Amino acid sequence: MKRFLIFVLSVMLTVGCLACAAGCDFSLPDGGNAAAGGGNAETEEGSDVTKGKNIAIAEGAVATVEYHEGLGYSVDIKGALKNTGKRNYTYVSISFTLYDESGANIGQALANMNNLAAGETWKYKATSMGFFDEKPVKWKYAEITCF
Repeated sequence: MKRFLIFVLSVMLTVGCLACAAGCDFSLPDGGNAAAGGGNAETEEGSDVTKGKNIAIAEGAVATVEYHEGLGYSVDIKGALKNTGKRNYTYVSISFTLYDESGANIGQALANMNNLAAGETWKYKATSMGFFDEKPVKWKYAEITCF
């Protein structure tokens, strides 16, 4: 029985990895340039970059930076993705890389959700993972994951 369960789990893991490797079809904001860009974390909206055919930008990404006394800076990046295809996704996440004034990578902002059905729009709010001593001033799209 244990061998059977291990075999089933191995097959499921392999199928999941292959599905992820096939990728998700998205159009997404990137703060100026998907490869090396960066939006101003307080004011700039992301531009559309076509990455596929099933997910489209419903709203460009806009970032805000707040200072919390005793904690430091936090970042929220808001936008929306729409599933324009016929496929339902059970999980979708979007992440952005954050940079300080010197251009150093200081962390990420992440949002995720379960069950994005065909035709639905997801209004995400990617939130920084912790607080920063230095003010985040630039951001860029990092990754979208879906399955």
